[in-house]
Amino acid sequence: MITNLTICQKIKEFEKKLKFYFYIGAFNIVFLNCCIGHHKKNMINEESKRITTLVQANSGDIKYKNPNYYCTSIKSIKIIISAVFLSYFCLWMTFFDKETLTIGKKLNYIKTQNKEIFIESLYEKNNSQIYDCEILNQKRNDTINKKDNIVLISGTGRSGSTLIQRILNTIPNSNICGENWGAVNDLLNFYINIKRTSNERLPYRREKFISYNYSYLINHNIKPSWYNSYNLDEVKLSIKEMIRKLFKNNPETTLWGFKEIRYDKGKINLIKQFKELFPQTKVVIQVRKDIINQSLSGFWTRKRKEPAIKSISNLNAELENFYQEHKEYAYYLTLRDIFNISKIKQVFEFINYLDFFNEEKYNNIINTRFDDYKK
Repeated sequence: MITNLTICQKIKEFEKKLKFYFYIGAFNIVFLNCCIGHHKKNMINEESKRITTLVQANSGDIKYKNPNYYCTSIKSIKIIISAVFLSYFCLWMTFFDKETLTIGKKLNYIKTQNKEIFIESLYEKNNSQIYDCEILNQKRNDTINKKDNIVLISGTGRSGSTLIQRILNTIPNSNICGENWGAVNDLLNFYINIKRTSNERLPYRREKFISYNYSYLINHNIKPSWYNSYNLDEVKLSIKEMIRKLFKNNPETTLWGFKEIRYDKGKINLIKQFKELFPQTKVVIQVRKDIINQSLSGFWTRKRKEPAIKSISNLNAELENFYQEHKEYAYYLTLRDIFNISKIKQVFEFINYLDFFNEEKYNNIINTRFDDYKK
């Protein structure tokens, strides 16, 4: 039964077994050739002795044979048979050993799933990254899904973010989700902190950037206050896989993302972390210029007018600053722009989906009003 070793460790064991059996097999082939050569030499020598003995006896009818001839021949044959048997045993161990065969099938399965990822993930340059099956699948999915297009709608509440979400969802194979109460922001904060822990605090081996294990720290009198056992690359893959599962609803979806309005107190900059995880991300900054009417709409009415206006103004300023700093992947849109078909076409062009703009669906959306969901 195979233990829960990592795939790389299994490969190393597998390779060691194959090398061991191969070397024994190679040695036996050489040894077998030597035995055959030795046997032939013995036969020639013994035959020469027999002929010499016959000549010396001066009688062609004397059927004298050296007794050592048969003895030496039998010994040589026994050695040859033993070498052949040992070679077959090595072959049996190589190809019919249950554990080796199981590992081989496992690796062949992974290879057939995606050969490139198998090579890339299992044989890193520094040979220090070890991935188990789950991480390997995540790495494979990550590469396959790099072709996905991702759009984030980042705005303020009651600014038209849901309206642009609905318009973008008219694109075939798209899935732009709604708000998640800042859950993705929390994941991105976690990503920041785990990177900071790895880069600033973890005791690493300088030459290979591998975290020391607990026993090493204790044995070398190093305080284990920042000891951790995770692999940063694996954690990063897991975060990406979790985000992908949140918003990519099926394998056919090629455009996915979400809208979020909880970007106060500098949280809009968390999008930089999202962009680091998913470099193909595009961001639509959605604001509303009519701040007074916005402050009198929806949940903003829970605040007094002046604090609501101040909060919206601060949020708008942060969103606009983000846009100015990241125009290469951000598009600035106002509520009024949504009702301008040429502006919407520009949005579709920005996210590389202009060919999928459907004017009929667009007109139907902007002329249909929905009520908020209530439990």
